[in-house]
Amino acid sequence: MKQIHIAWFSQPQHPHVNPTLPVVGSLVRRGFRVTYVTAKLFGSRVAALGAEVVYCPLYLDIVAKAQKSELPRVFCQLATEALTAVTEFYENDKPDLIICDFVSFAGRILANRWKIPLIQTSPHFAFSREYLDRQMTDSAFRREILHYSAQADRFLEQHGVHSDGFLFHREKLNIHFFPRIFEPCDDALDTSVFHAGRCAGEQPYYGNWERTHDDGRPIALITTSTTYLQGTEHLKLCIEALAGLEWHVVLSVGYSGETSGFPALPPGFEIVQRQPHVKILRHATLFVCLGGTCSIAEGAYHGVPTIITSYDYPEQSYFGERFESLGLAVHLRKGDMTAENLRRAALRITHDSAFLDRVSRIRRITQQSAGGEETSTKIEEFLEQHGVWRMGPMTNKPHGSGDRANEAVEM
Repeated sequence: MKQIHIAWFSQPQHPHVNPTLPVVGSLVRRGFRVTYVTAKLFGSRVAALGAEVVYCPLYLDIVAKAQKSELPRVFCQLATEALTAVTEFYENDKPDLIICDFVSFAGRILANRWKIPLIQTSPHFAFSREYLDRQMTDSAFRREILHYSAQADRFLEQHGVHSDGFLFHREKLNIHFFPRIFEPCDDALDTSVFHAGRCAGEQPYYGNWERTHDDGRPIALITTSTTYLQGTEHLKLCIEALAGLEWHVVLSVGYSGETSGFPALPPGFEIVQRQPHVKILRHATLFVCLGGTCSIAEGAYHGVPTIITSYDYPEQSYFGERFESLGLAVHLRKGDMTAENLRRAALRITHDSAFLDRVSRIRRITQQSAGGEETSTKIEEFLEQHGVWRMGPMTNKPHGSGDRANEAVEM
C-alpha cells in the first residue's frame, strides 16, 4: 500500500511550531510520511519525531532586517523565500495532503497550484467577518488587523490564490491549538473549526532544565516574547518585584535575548536560554509572560496562575484582556507595570482561592480537549472524506478516547 505523504508547512516561530509536534509524532507513528517545512532552529525537534525536515528561512532572521513599519510584509517575504527554498523538492515529490499554518502562505500557494487538499492550522482565534466587532472590540486594533489582512490578500492574489479575506479564510478543516473556551465569540465558530487544546501542553520536552532545589520553594517562570522582546529592563523590574519572596525565579530570556552584562542575581534566581517553557511550567506556581495564546495554553494545561505584561502592544493587550476576562490571568498594562504592582499581583493570585479555582477549572477543560492522537484521527477522517486514503481496522494507529500515546516525554 502506498505510504501517504503529508507536507506540513509551519510558520517557523515557537508558538506556531511547538503545539504541532504532538500531532506530527502521532502521524508518524500511524505510518504516514511527514515532511515538515521549518527553519534549522527547529529541525532537530522535528527530526526526533521521525519526520523529514525541509528547511526554510527563520522568521526572526527576516524580522531582524525589517523596520517596524515593514512588519506587515514580513510574512509575505518569508513566503517568497520559503517558496524559493522548497518548491523544487515538492515539485519532484508532491504530497497527498498539505497542512499549513494560516500565515505560512507558501503552503497555501503550492496547494492551490497543484490542487492538493489543504488543512489550515493556527495558534490564533477563529475570526469571522460577521462577528468581528464582538471578537475584537478595540476599533483601532481592528482597523490595523484588517489593513494587514488586505496586504496578505494582495500577495496571495499575485501568486494565483483568490483571497476574499485572509483574516477570515477557512478551509474545510481548521485546527486551532488552544482550548475552545479561549475563543472570544462562540457564535463565530462552525463545524470546520477543531480545537486541539491539549497539544501546546503536551509538546515533547526538550532541553536540560531540571528542578535543582527540593526545599519546596514555589517556582515563578518569567518569560519574554519571541516577537516582542521586552529586554533587560523588563527582567530587572521582575527581579525587583519578586526578590525576597523566598521563591525560585527562572528568567527565560528567549533565543534573541542578551545575557551579557546582566547584574548579579539575588539568591534563588537563575537565567535560562533556549529552554522549553512547558518543561518548567509543570513545576511552576506563577507564570509571567506577554500573553500569546500558545503560552497561555501551556500555562492552562499545567494549571499555572498567570500575569500578562502586554506593554501596550496592541495584539498582546487584546489577548491580555481576553484571558483576564476568563479569570485565567491578571493583565498588567504598560502604565501599571511597576515592581510594586507586579509583586502585589503575584502574591494575590497565588493565594486567592477563587482565582485558583478558576485556573483549576480551565486546566481540567484544557486537559480534556483534543491532543495529538485525537487531532491525527481528525486528519485521517479528512483524508478519507477527500478520497486520499481509507480508514480501516488494519491501519497502524492507536485508537480510543483514553489513549495518551502522545504524552510529553523527555527527549
